[in-house]
Amino acid sequence: MQDINAVNTYLKLHEDYFLQADIDILRGKLLNCSDSKWNSVRLVNLKSPFTLLLISLSAGILGVDRFMLDKKGSGVLKLLVCQLGIFAGIACFFLFLSEISGWGTFCLIWFVVAEIWWLVDVCMSVKWTKEYNYKLVVRVLNI
Repeated sequence: MQDINAVNTYLKLHEDYFLQADIDILRGKLLNCSDSKWNSVRLVNLKSPFTLLLISLSAGILGVDRFMLDKKGSGVLKLLVCQLGIFAGIACFFLFLSEISGWGTFCLIWFVVAEIWWLVDVCMSVKWTKEYNYKLVVRVLNI
C-alpha cells in the first residue's frame, strides 16, 4: 500500500506521458502495489511523447518511431515501403518528364501511399507513445 500523496505526485509529474483515462487506472494500481514494485515503477524510463513526435516528423520515414515503440515488424515494413516510395517519387518526376505514363502513375501512387503512411504515423505518435508508457508501467507492476 503506497502513500496517496507520493502516487499523486508521481502521476502529476508524468501526466504528459500517459493518456488521461490511463492515469486513473494507474492510480489504483500504484496505490495497491508493493514497495518493491513502486520502486521499480519510479525507475522506469518513460518515453517522451513530444520527443517521439519530433522523431516521427524527422526520421519517421525511416521507421525510427516504430522501432522506438518496439514495433519492429511494422518498422521494417515502413522502412522498406517508405524508402521505395521516396525512390518512386524521384522516378515519378523523371518518368513524367519522359512521358512514360504507366510507370509514372505507378510510381506516383507508391509515393503517395508512403507519404500518407508517414503522415498518419506522425499524427498517431503521441497517442502511441502514451499507450506504450502505460503498458510499460503495467508490465512492471505485474511482474
